[in-house]
Amino acid sequence: VKELCSAIGRPYGKSAYQVALRWLTQYGASFTVEARSGAHFAEDLDVFDFSLSNEDMAAIEELNKQPYYDDPSPDPMLDPASRRGLAARRVTVEVQGGLGRD
Repeated sequence: VKELCSAIGRPYGKSAYQVALRWLTQYGASFTVEARSGAHFAEDLDVFDFSLSNEDMAAIEELNKQPYYDDPSPDPMLDPASRRGLAARRVTVEVQGGLGRD
């Protein structure tokens, strides 16, 4: 996830973390962030001055089709809303795991 979000963020001048937060925002997912410093809080807020392209959004969504440690085989028959929830959870877990907080 980090490699993909980093690559997507380069043209926008954004970190992998910011790309993940922007994806969640555009996807309509609810999320919270924890900032341990003023710099991280400012970075968290700096996700509203750009939009991800449809291609960027789709590339991150593709992550939902890959096996994942707590959900090894997402059911392809799930309705779109359920698949959306799985994708949002995957990106959220990656963000919580320190994505982009170098």
